[in-house]
Amino acid sequence: MMTDERSLREPTEAGAPRVLADEELDRIAAIAASVSGADAGVVALETPAGYALPGLYGLRESLATTREVTVEAAMTDAVVRTAAPQVVNDAEADENLARRGWAQYWGFRSYAGVPVRDVHGHVVGALSIMSREPRDFDNTTVARLTELAAVCSARVVAREILERLSTAERSASTVDRINRVLLTFSEGLGATATAQDVARVVTELASAQLDTAYSAVVVQVDGRFDAVEGSHLPEDLPMEYSELQPAADHPGPHSVADGQARFYPTRAELVQEYPHLSGHTSANVDGEVYLPFRVERADDAPLDGWLWLGWSDEHVTTPQTQRMKRAVTTYVARALERAELLAARAAVAYTLQSALLTKLPEVPGLELAARYIPASRGEQAGGDWYDAIHVHGATTLIIGDVVGHNIAAAAQMGNLRSMLRGFVADALEAPSRLLNRLDDANLRLSTRTMATAAVAQVTPPFVEGGPARVVWSSAGHLSPVVVGPEGDVKVLDGRSDLMLGVAPGATRADHEHVLEHGATMLLFTDGLVERRGRPMASSLLQLAEILSDLAQAPLEHLVADMVERMGAASERDDVAVLAVRLV
Repeated sequence: MMTDERSLREPTEAGAPRVLADEELDRIAAIAASVSGADAGVVALETPAGYALPGLYGLRESLATTREVTVEAAMTDAVVRTAAPQVVNDAEADENLARRGWAQYWGFRSYAGVPVRDVHGHVVGALSIMSREPRDFDNTTVARLTELAAVCSARVVAREILERLSTAERSASTVDRINRVLLTFSEGLGATATAQDVARVVTELASAQLDTAYSAVVVQVDGRFDAVEGSHLPEDLPMEYSELQPAADHPGPHSVADGQARFYPTRAELVQEYPHLSGHTSANVDGEVYLPFRVERADDAPLDGWLWLGWSDEHVTTPQTQRMKRAVTTYVARALERAELLAARAAVAYTLQSALLTKLPEVPGLELAARYIPASRGEQAGGDWYDAIHVHGATTLIIGDVVGHNIAAAAQMGNLRSMLRGFVADALEAPSRLLNRLDDANLRLSTRTMATAAVAQVTPPFVEGGPARVVWSSAGHLSPVVVGPEGDVKVLDGRSDLMLGVAPGATRADHEHVLEHGATMLLFTDGLVERRGRPMASSLLQLAEILSDLAQAPLEHLVADMVERMGAASERDDVAVLAVRLV
């Protein structure tokens, strides 16, 4: 059973709580024996298994220790059954009692008992006196015993009221703990974005809140049931709890088929229902539960599965905690539904983003490479873009970043990209002029998209092996970086002008650079170098060191390795990189 104080304590057996010794009832039993000259007195209260003895005097040590009687309580039975006093002067002379061995069991031959009643007036036991020798218990003795029984009944009523209050308090405490567990699961699962997040949170909280040794979120994928994340399956037989066919004769698929949760306090009870699983269950798992769920999906079949929880020892659940576990499963299903929705939106956004990313042109004397890395969270697409267009005898390179990284930003980015491509194709104009035309259209068309962008035009060398001329302009964007063939790194000089979407008629400037043969120029968005809590200068220095180290690498390798070493794929912002090398 569970021992962690943070967990819900679930009783191992049903029935009323055990009645313990009661000092006041012990005194009443002693007084009853004393005033009647008897050798023993006892207060016996009915229980499902027989009688408890909360008050006693003069009985043998074994009964004083256990305070329970399950056999040979014939006289007390008679008092409870008839609700009237019972007197036996000599048990050996009573054929029924002699045959049953009543005197031998109790060690007494004479008996007198009167009813003890509860708060409703129902007879729930007896106050009795007994002697080792035959006795004539007269009416006066019975009357005295009845008076004491009234005091005894008052004490029983008080005990009953106290027990009810204690039960109510325990119930309220259990409800409070259940509510805290549900709140913890709700908050934890509410912060998840993927199915893997859901599985991770479930295993962590199930261990901390429910004392599980093992757990798994199992879903149906490609025609079979698999654990979303299997690190918390039993080490000895993990596949017995995952990789199951829908038709498998197993409690998991069965729970999905009929929608009914299955609770197995022990391994023996599981094997009793599924004998063929004997030898196919983990030796480390005893109690376990299977809780089915269904996640509705708009454009696909429902996602079916179950939440599996396993304990290393016996685990018996009450109706309250069974309802709690079902509620937790509902939270899991809603979290998976949200993850499915986010995944679908991410797929749409990424498809849109990919469709808007240009296939790089083939330009004699130039080598081009690019990368787009979506944000590690959110909708996995956003407003970063790159573009390269070879027209009018020049290669125009574009890098841009719309504020935000979601579907709306991707759509806004598509608008800016399309307009700028049209302006580039229309005529050979300076980068600053292209940005002015883009910003004017952006503001006039009421889109007012806020973005940064940089445009660089590369004019090929007039002499083979000679340098190329680069003219570039920036609208609030990071300056291009050039790495020479020998590894020297330079951030191009030139101010960055006002970003797009802020004010019409902004002044924009062009800047020039001579790109040497073998040199590489990189344009990139801030997701490559911007880190929370880290100065930009530090990140730019790291980038320079990486580029210097990769200066001789093939351009595709340079871009890929640079992005990986900068850790861009683990960040929360999109990253776009466009590189050109003069060859």
